[in-house]
Amino acid sequence: MAASIWTQDISRAHRLAAEIKAGLVWINCHGIPDMAVPFGGYRESGWGRENGWEGLIEYTEHKSVIAML
Repeated sequence: MAASIWTQDISRAHRLAAEIKAGLVWINCHGIPDMAVPFGGYRESGWGRENGWEGLIEYTEHKSVIAML
């Protein structure tokens, strides 16, 4: 989910953005996000994250390899 806030009070916009339950919030604009900006995965949406570093991590698995040479 995404949301946009339209206001002249930037402090209020930031307070609202922190409370809105959405993975992406625009302030005084709305549109297609930059591909470097992570998107999605808020709460239990089931979609995970896309784009940015967080999106890359979604497609990886952690593994520890220990070797004595």
